[in-house]
Amino acid sequence: MKKLPTFTAIWSLALPLAAGADWPQWRGPEGTGVAPSADPPVRWSETENVRWKVPIPGRGHAAPIVWGERVYLLTAVPVEGARPPEPPADADERTRERWMRAVHPVEQRFVVMALNRRDGSVAWERTAVEAVPHEGTHRDGTWASASPVTDGAAVYAQFGSQGLFAYSLDGELLWQRDLGDMSTRNGFGEGASPAVHGDKLIVNWDHEGDSFIVALDKKTGKTVWQKSRDEITSWSTPLVVEAGERPQVVVAATGKSRAYDLATGEVVWEAAGMTTNVVPTPVYGHGMVYLTSGFRGAALQAVRVAEAKGEVTGTAADASPAVAGGEIYLRGSAHLYCLAEGGAKEAAAGS
Repeated sequence: MKKLPTFTAIWSLALPLAAGADWPQWRGPEGTGVAPSADPPVRWSETENVRWKVPIPGRGHAAPIVWGERVYLLTAVPVEGARPPEPPADADERTRERWMRAVHPVEQRFVVMALNRRDGSVAWERTAVEAVPHEGTHRDGTWASASPVTDGAAVYAQFGSQGLFAYSLDGELLWQRDLGDMSTRNGFGEGASPAVHGDKLIVNWDHEGDSFIVALDKKTGKTVWQKSRDEITSWSTPLVVEAGERPQVVVAATGKSRAYDLATGEVVWEAAGMTTNVVPTPVYGHGMVYLTSGFRGAALQAVRVAEAKGEVTGTAADASPAVAGGEIYLRGSAHLYCLAEGGAKEAAAGS
């Protein structure tokens, strides 16, 4: 029998933990891609500066998160004996070749794992659901690509069309929700991570069907508000920003980037100008939200959040930017860019 594929989790931070060393969500404690209290090594090898390395069953592109003495991660594990479907018997050579390159659904166990940060041993493992995905995914993607998030009281695991699950830090299932089935562009798969802020959990559900954004009560999973979105598939994780009169939920997308009032879901501001296939997550710094996109074009938007109201279209890269100090870093197709705060402000002038 063919051996199940694995990916490898590697962790190297020294213990005991420094204050503020948790990494509770995709893109870190401040959502900027920066670890404020970290002092990482500058040299790496298979053995140098590696505390431990453990194999993880299945495949998952979900970024691990860290809280206290544990690392939490998601993976999708093919059920033993599951085999992908054969191409149609009457398929021509080109169709057969494309079929073999695609990633076809087979029955998976959608798994949440907690590892002990000190040595990588498994603290607990839970199968959230076992199912055959209703559509394929990109050959470079996985069926567990949305990163978990924690508020220190629970771990929220988003498996997209397979459901949303809340676990206690010790692995007790608290609640689960089925938000429906996504139909992603070109069958590229799902990947936007949830965001948690205050008493709400935010999920962006952009796909080729009826897109929406929803705020759930994080303790019960019940809907607080839900708003329709006139958008095609995006993979951008929402960002909650405390600026202006009330916290805002910022979401980048192809049609328009929008900010929603966290309390009510009403649109605070919106801006057109992104490219198609929006993937990068917005970041916040210097009083501005930075939004980027880079598929078949490039766009960078900077919006002064506290002042923005209504339509603010003005003035991207296929990777989420990072903000540190007075600079913003972003990657283009073949270059790494660093914009000083003054340059970022200039870019925002048209917003």
